[in-house]
Amino acid sequence: MLNSTLQINQLVIDPMITSLDISLEAVKLKANSFANGVTPEAQIDVRESSNGLFHVESGIVDVLAMFLANFGGQKFESVNVNILPAESAEDLALKQSIYDNREVSESEKIVDSYNSMTKLKENGFNIEQISEKMGIAKPILKSIEALDKATKQEWELIRFGLVSPIATISSKRA
Repeated sequence: MLNSTLQINQLVIDPMITSLDISLEAVKLKANSFANGVTPEAQIDVRESSNGLFHVESGIVDVLAMFLANFGGQKFESVNVNILPAESAEDLALKQSIYDNREVSESEKIVDSYNSMTKLKENGFNIEQISEKMGIAKPILKSIEALDKATKQEWELIRFGLVSPIATISSKRA
């Protein structure tokens, strides 16, 4: 079992790490890949998982979201990584149940529709077939399709809930 706290110096955390299972070695390899915005110290919680990897629980999004519009990553002089024990099957089932029963926001629905539409387009379906398959009117799908023009930076802001996909669609159609 690893120590409950790990000190990593000169760590740079890529925003994408928030949605991945990571090895601690992979986290260390992010060091010095960006030179923007120095914060003296940050605290991160990672949860041990059954496959020996660690899933980021908290401590990154709050710090990074503020910088996403300007920087690709955030550099920390040092980072304390708290290693939390693996969750029991009961805890995981409860978490999944809470997630399954949560209220889905309009933004999430739009992004889900866009992702589904993109997959169908990649499989050769045209807009009429996609409209029929998804049960969404063609004009609405055409509107959602405007997200094709969103930049990587805009997608990051949508992902962190800092920008509504509706606002992005409006700006792309103007």
